[in-house]
Amino acid sequence: MALMMCRICLRPDPMVRLSLFEGTIAGRPAAEVLSIVADVPILAGDPFPQVCCSDCWQQLEAAFNLRELVRESGRKLGEMLAGVGADRVVVKQELEDVEEQQQDPIGTGTTWSTIVDNYEITKVEMPNPEYNIQAELSDSDTDSDCPMDVEATAESAFLPEKSKPLYEAAFKKFQEWQTRNWIQTVDENCLLAYFAQELKDKRPSTKWSQFSMLRTTINLKMGIDISGFTSLKSLLKRKSDGYCPKKSEILTKEQIFEFLREADDAVHLVTKVALIVGVYGACRREELLKLTLDDIEDLQDSIKITIPNTKTKSMRQFFVTSGTAPGVDMLQLFRAYAGKRAAGTNHARFFVSYRNGKCTKQAIGINTIAKLPKTIAEHLKLPSPELYTGHCFRRSSASLLADSGVDISVLKRLS
Repeated sequence: MALMMCRICLRPDPMVRLSLFEGTIAGRPAAEVLSIVADVPILAGDPFPQVCCSDCWQQLEAAFNLRELVRESGRKLGEMLAGVGADRVVVKQELEDVEEQQQDPIGTGTTWSTIVDNYEITKVEMPNPEYNIQAELSDSDTDSDCPMDVEATAESAFLPEKSKPLYEAAFKKFQEWQTRNWIQTVDENCLLAYFAQELKDKRPSTKWSQFSMLRTTINLKMGIDISGFTSLKSLLKRKSDGYCPKKSEILTKEQIFEFLREADDAVHLVTKVALIVGVYGACRREELLKLTLDDIEDLQDSIKITIPNTKTKSMRQFFVTSGTAPGVDMLQLFRAYAGKRAAGTNHARFFVSYRNGKCTKQAIGINTIAKLPKTIAEHLKLPSPELYTGHCFRRSSASLLADSGVDISVLKRLS
């Protein structure tokens, strides 16, 4: 019976019934357009009418086109004002009357509640940025002591330099979701809805990573600590039940010496040296990438290698010796590779490309280093060589140390 009624005006049994989910307006499903214009959820399969009459269809199309026109005009105004050379330009359009009609549908002020994926969220007035344009073009914008510079400095101090773009992207994605749903408050229900709606198809490891980045950026930018949101963390834990994260396979001592002994030096010399350094020093791929000539010291009976800036911000040193394995002299392999370094190489990176028994001047990239364990596994004809990832050398080192009876506190630093 409900399907015979217009969803918008409730006209019973209209002569022309247009499907909200099959028809489109401006290239979008009509249901999506209605949801945008009316700011109410329109879901397929809900118990409400799924059609509307022709009169409401025309009005809906006109309302959406007007909305798009206003937004486009606001964008153009912003571009125009960005080029104005006045000391201070402020353009602000007040929309109190419109806000009373559109943002306060139940007549209780400028805030009300809505349900997003079964989570009740309080919506707060969020003026569209196209209607509030403020261009500051005074000389003070270049002052290094301005608050924006202080805020940027603080963010740089708290966000990891290497992954800062990922943190900012995670926060931006969260803000865009808030804007689409007209949500300004950040509380536990808001975060529950966000993770349930936007990240529902992501792996548990990705969800925890997003939680960690949002915890830092929301606290830094908004002063809100989400680490105490117990319901959110309980949700993430439930979603992690039964999940087994992929870990790199490891190389045994026998496999390592087999490769060092049997692989052709004309093809695999750089891989052998990377294997030696990576396992001896429990090195990450980034540490192998950044290893320089200044970090290496030949002590005749051994090679002393220093990793000056590890992930834990501490220096690490280790020594490479000849070893006791029959047919394998690791010092000789290391020196053979170092001796083939091309004259005139204009950088200090130790690992350079190696082809046909010769070193080139080009430094090896991090993706190439990450593929070296797979190359070793393929040469040894090990099953599933793709499981030998860039973390293989470090995990293999930890495994060998554990087998030799090293204290657990040392192994924890390698995990």
